[in-house]
Amino acid sequence: MSIGVTDIIAPLGVFPALEDISLKGGYQTVANVTARDAIATNQRKIGMQVYTVATAQLWVLYPGITNGDWSVSVSGAVVTSTAPVNVTKAAAAVGVSTEAARGDHKHDVTTAAPATGVGGANSEGTATSLARSDHNHALRTTTGPTDLAIGALVDGEFLKRVGATIVSATAGGAITTQEEGVTVSTTVTTLNFIGLLVTLTGGGTVAAITVASLGGTTAARPVTPANFTPYFDTTLGIPITYLTASTSWVNAAGVAV
Repeated sequence: MSIGVTDIIAPLGVFPALEDISLKGGYQTVANVTARDAIATNQRKIGMQVYTVATAQLWVLYPGITNGDWSVSVSGAVVTSTAPVNVTKAAAAVGVSTEAARGDHKHDVTTAAPATGVGGANSEGTATSLARSDHNHALRTTTGPTDLAIGALVDGEFLKRVGATIVSATAGGAITTQEEGVTVSTTVTTLNFIGLLVTLTGGGTVAAITVASLGGTTAARPVTPANFTPYFDTTLGIPITYLTASTSWVNAAGVAV
């Protein structure tokens, strides 16, 4: 039962009037967290403070009086913590939260699949999620498969589409030039049109290349042909060759004509 006191309790001599651990509520100092949790329920009070020597921490009992209601206090204020917000692309801000971050807190990083397609105008984008280091972009096409995957390639290889995959052209056999899926020309080993008249006719799915020897009158000779260009001079009735070293047309004997 309670005992009424009508005056101040004063010790006789230099002695403490009362041990803090005998108080109900108020402020107490204990050895460690275990001793703090051992404080009897009938000695607890919402808002009481306890200092643990082992951890050098001040604790506040709030909002209840169970051991789960102890919170670390700073300058007498209760320090509470909640999960931090996700990391996003946003302007830097001091923030307005009155809560403190724990030493082992963790930020989640929001991620999402990248947009389909490669190309178009450069853009920072508006997404607030971040890209993972192993993310993948699907290639958008106007015809054929909606998305294309890129296969294993090495520098210097030609590419071609096989189904929904872009692969090395050499891996599938001869390199071919295609237009709308129709083969126009097969593998070419050597092309040398120096000094020859080359005519390209046709178009669309088929193109024909015509290579013809040069010839005509003396007056119609090419002005600046390539070295060793052959020409049949109909005025002289003989074949001649152009030499860049002497900037002249010569006959079979090497004499300028």
